[in-house]
Amino acid sequence: MSRTPLLATLALICALGAPVGAQVAPTLQPSDVAADPSTAVTIGSERRSVVLRASGPARDPSRSELYSVGTAVYIESDAAYPLRFHVHAQEAAALPVARRTAYFLAALWLLARQRVGPAWTAVGKKPVEVWLTRSRPGGGAAANGSIVVYEALAPRSDLEWARTLAHEYGHLILPGAGGYAEPEPWSNGIVGERLFLGWLRDDLVAGRLSPASMAFAGIADLEYYHERQVQPLLTVALEQWPDTDTLAGRSKAAMNAFTGLMLGIDRTLGAAALYGLLDHLVDGAKAEQDGPAFLSAFRLWLERQDAFDVRRLGQGTQAFWLPAGRYQVTGAATSLSVAPGQATLAKGEWTVTAPRSGACALRWSGAALLHWKRLR
Repeated sequence: MSRTPLLATLALICALGAPVGAQVAPTLQPSDVAADPSTAVTIGSERRSVVLRASGPARDPSRSELYSVGTAVYIESDAAYPLRFHVHAQEAAALPVARRTAYFLAALWLLARQRVGPAWTAVGKKPVEVWLTRSRPGGGAAANGSIVVYEALAPRSDLEWARTLAHEYGHLILPGAGGYAEPEPWSNGIVGERLFLGWLRDDLVAGRLSPASMAFAGIADLEYYHERQVQPLLTVALEQWPDTDTLAGRSKAAMNAFTGLMLGIDRTLGAAALYGLLDHLVDGAKAEQDGPAFLSAFRLWLERQDAFDVRRLGQGTQAFWLPAGRYQVTGAATSLSVAPGQATLAKGEWTVTAPRSGACALRWSGAALLHWKRLR
């Protein structure tokens, strides 16, 4: 190739933001990992290995800034190690925080995989590019499969690192409503913070996740965050299931209500429901769905479930949205009530009748998880 076409090609690469010299293998095989066992660790209750591999220079596609070093993150899956994250740093001094970023995001990926189930195979399949830049004020941004963390070498607490990464990852892979005037247009970043850090806290408390697997924010930080940012929203949602009017606004209060709704769905029905409801958005092609659209989608999703599990949170009455119908409820409840509706016990088996679809108040004692099966 002559010099002029070569220069033109390089200029085009830089303009498009394509990586320069940072190509990494899309998948590692067990033999690759065995050749360098020091890079293998285990994270989470599934005890899957996470492998970090050094990579070369690359350019940020949004600003064409040069990043001199990188860390490719592979997570064990089906007897192989697919690439899940690629963390880039502008200088060698940022490599320690790049490695911590890699481990933290790997932990989030594993926890999401455990909770979401089969739907996560598609959602979490595409690798995420992470750019740790020295420029701009603190915070971050996410779009088009990339996360940018600003002022990566500036002072930042472990909790702030955890919040920033969870927030931006939420923008990439979580469902969320849009159109808010404050605190930001899209809700899935805020939802990501509350949801992911809540998962981490729950698994650390339950012993399902080792403290040694945490790169940022230990149990004390996560308890602090949960008490102030997660539990208040969840408490409101479970005292009164959010309605259309509450969710229809564009204010911070409306986003809080939406976040509480999503947290409530996750805690009572499981994270798979957060992705299942997406198939029931009335206008799936619409770029920006609001809070009421998500509430309607959730109702449609639940109405079409022949069976579902409901988890009790706390010991008091719990708000829920129940489709009309008759249900067989199993799971060793010693008492059970639903209002409006009726719960009867016969021969050790509960039957619940909901006269109409709508918000209701559930209360039961005994087992925390009950299995509901619709009776035809």
